[in-house]
Amino acid sequence: MTESSEDRQGANRPNQGRFQMVLIFAIALVSLGGSYALFYWTKSTGGWETTNHVEFVVPATTAASLGWRNASGVEMTLEHWWVWQVEAGCDADCQGVNKNLVSLHTLLNKEAKRVRIGFTDLTGVPMSDGLVGQAIRIETVDIEPGVYIVDPLGNLVFYYVASVDPAFVLADLKRLLKVSQIG
Repeated sequence: MTESSEDRQGANRPNQGRFQMVLIFAIALVSLGGSYALFYWTKSTGGWETTNHVEFVVPATTAASLGWRNASGVEMTLEHWWVWQVEAGCDADCQGVNKNLVSLHTLLNKEAKRVRIGFTDLTGVPMSDGLVGQAIRIETVDIEPGVYIVDPLGNLVFYYVASVDPAFVLADLKRLLKVSQIG
């Protein structure tokens, strides 16, 4: 008896289907295993970093917990992103930081309408002489002097020392504005 070509094809089909199924599972397993291996290898070698230039504000702090008020003492509504300068007495360095923040605001181009500049003097003396932005009073003075980025929900996101390179603040702020759906 001789086998016909149809019988031989029929006999190979179950094996061929099984082989294809095993191949598909193997490819999925290698892809999944490779992604997990790459993730843990990157994390363990120190290549696991954020793209921002500073650390987040820790512990989490909000503008409401600081008692943000405008110059008249009225509680502020936060509908925009804020670049907030906090100083303990404003000298020439403080004026330079404010000038950098105004330049930063200009460099935001079309995104500038989403951002406001504010400043606070922890000594309680009004700082409005020669400074650009909105004067902000706070009820608590338990905050480090420097520059903060505050989101429209009132969360203090990033903290920079006053002598920070404004390019870092600009890069971080642009990235936040790009990924944010608020403000």
